[in-house]
Amino acid sequence: MVLKGKDRLDALTGTWTGQAAYEIITHYLTTGEPWNGDSLFLLEVLRAEGAVERSVLQDVAFSLQKMLKRMDIVARPGESCFLVFLLGSHHRTDIEQMLVRASQVLPEHGGYSIVAGGAISEGATTTCEQLLYKAKAGLFRAKHTGQMIDILEDAEEYRPEESDWAFDPIAEYVYDSSSADMDFVREMMDFFYSDERQEPAIEDGIRKMCSHFGADAGYIIERKHGGKGYELTYNGKVAALGVYNNNLKEIPCLVGDRYLELLQAQDVLVCNRIQDLEKLDSIVAERQKMRGSRSLMQCPIMESGECVGYISMNDTRERVWTRSEVMTFYLVSKIIGAQILPIRFQRFARILMDHDRLTEAWNYNRFLSEGKERLSNASLLQAVVTMDIKNFKVINASFSYEMGNTILVHISRLLNSFTGGSECFARIEADKFILLLEYQSLNGLQHRLNQLIRRIEQIPEDEKLAFDINCIMGVCLVEPGDQDMSVLADHANTARKTLKDYHKSAYSFYNREAEQKIVKERELTFRMKGAMENREFIVYYQPKISLEKKMVIGLEALVRWQMRDGQIVPPDEFIPLFEKNGFITELDLYVYERVCELIESWMQEGKTPLPIAVNISRLHIIEPDFLDALIAISRKHNVPEKYLELEITESAFLHNPEMVLEVAKDIKKQGFVLTMDDFGTGYSSLSLLKDLPVDIIKLDRDFFRKVLNTREKVIVSNVIHMAKELNIQVISEGIETREHELFLKEIGCDLAQGYRYGRPAPIEQYLPMLYEKNGEG
Repeated sequence: MVLKGKDRLDALTGTWTGQAAYEIITHYLTTGEPWNGDSLFLLEVLRAEGAVERSVLQDVAFSLQKMLKRMDIVARPGESCFLVFLLGSHHRTDIEQMLVRASQVLPEHGGYSIVAGGAISEGATTTCEQLLYKAKAGLFRAKHTGQMIDILEDAEEYRPEESDWAFDPIAEYVYDSSSADMDFVREMMDFFYSDERQEPAIEDGIRKMCSHFGADAGYIIERKHGGKGYELTYNGKVAALGVYNNNLKEIPCLVGDRYLELLQAQDVLVCNRIQDLEKLDSIVAERQKMRGSRSLMQCPIMESGECVGYISMNDTRERVWTRSEVMTFYLVSKIIGAQILPIRFQRFARILMDHDRLTEAWNYNRFLSEGKERLSNASLLQAVVTMDIKNFKVINASFSYEMGNTILVHISRLLNSFTGGSECFARIEADKFILLLEYQSLNGLQHRLNQLIRRIEQIPEDEKLAFDINCIMGVCLVEPGDQDMSVLADHANTARKTLKDYHKSAYSFYNREAEQKIVKERELTFRMKGAMENREFIVYYQPKISLEKKMVIGLEALVRWQMRDGQIVPPDEFIPLFEKNGFITELDLYVYERVCELIESWMQEGKTPLPIAVNISRLHIIEPDFLDALIAISRKHNVPEKYLELEITESAFLHNPEMVLEVAKDIKKQGFVLTMDDFGTGYSSLSLLKDLPVDIIKLDRDFFRKVLNTREKVIVSNVIHMAKELNIQVISEGIETREHELFLKEIGCDLAQGYRYGRPAPIEQYLPMLYEKNGEG
């Protein structure tokens, strides 16, 4: 494989250097299938008086390359000397005709001529050194004899003087402003520094350049923010170049990086023929052919010593760009580059402020601000959609974060093509995205959502991944008067979270009941801490009855929330909320302290305290210092632990049973009474009893919501019988009828609790029942 790079090309003519040609020919002769008849020629441009002008050398090189086949080689080993390697057999007359055509580009006046020497390959036995030796000998014999071309069969036929073997060294090709059209350069400088429009002025300036150079198109390619590929940022097209192809607006990162590395070390890249570009980068050359370009000039845009893009001037015809054109283009490109750099800084600053760094999608704040404006100017029905990828954390953990990032970028690109018009989208965080979509009918919206899901599920196949992707969406339909995009996003999130247990892609619509619930939860969350400080949480008590003695043997503490305005918040509204936001642990301690205060007051009054059951949430159990906190409160009020009954729901025992078992043992060690609440609601109740050191089990109220059938009676009676054999007390809660009470007495149940014996109420309501009947004042 032949290596390519800027050092292998001649700066003046765009042909190969002598060394590069030597490497290419040697590689071909030693590894390819050389023909008998492949030929190598050395051509020298001569002038009777004075040095050969460089523009003439450019013209000759251009003419030679146009005449030769794609695989033939043209190089410049000396100042006015060219090497030509022709693949395949050629007659002497064909070669002479080629030289005649090449000489036709020479000026009519000035005494220019071309002379050549050649050598014919004898196949695989021939080396590049042998061909060069013969070609040099032929060239110098032709110069001495006055022939146009001399082809030597044997190098020994002619031995020139040693000095004749050397070519004049190639002078350094330096761009300087003396050859530039300074009038046009000044015109462009005045144009840019007098126009305050910045970005529109750049495209206008490119069109001016096209007009000045007689080129068909000009454009600018820049590196994207974060180095994620390259994009066409300005297009000053004058005439159409080939078929329009939207893919040409972007260059993949690897292709662009490699090309800019080559371009960075050049003041100007000049290609008189697009085939010249193949010597540098075949992929970029093919993209230029797709544009319809046949010649071009390009100048790198430098930022802090690094190439971040380039300015390109393209033509649909092959042409020799003159020294004046090249230098003028170079100077004007520097002016344009100076205009672009501050714009790039501003553009990237906006991206950092408004866009997600990974996916380049809008961030959530930009979406909220833009979305609000689009809500007020909507001409169609709208919907806010939030979405995430099911089990995305598993993808990151199993297949790497890099793979996860690839999926997120793919989703962002998909959403970019999916949305249009006044629609928009953003990445909220992680794998969560949000969209504002337009629709005319609900069926049409559902069809689009199904289509989006299918396209997201297609991503693994597109990326050749060995796993599936499922997408969960929440949809909130925008109604007249809706203006707060963040509220609509919350609504969509609420709908989405209802699908958290789904194992496949799905979407769910938001409804008004859910809206009222979330508004209520926000209000309660806002007020909960102040409510605790103001003692708005009131402890109610419900008696526990001994069925045998028909007397109160204990109480259960139940919390109620009475706001300052007298409004009562039902427990089923705030308890689940507090369990969700973690405030339940603070409420547990609050209730526990109120209960200890009550028991302490009884002891100070000389009354015998009744044990009081306090509910302890599952969240509280998993806190490492929860038991220490309870003990500290008990000792603060001098309350013996035997008067405190800790009720833990059965579901708490089912989550992480090993840890809860250890906590239960610690509770018993400290002297507390331990109760399993809601017994019978889970699937492991019976197996738990063999391991957990509970004192009491409380049969769930669901057993007694109606008249028990025969099967239910058998279950309840056997549970009670089994508990007694395990020395565990049983209390049945939710007892409301005489029939339930008689049944419990019949099967030997010890304790009962329910509306039949008393509803939850302030302790003052039950004091007469507790002490006056027992003779305590």
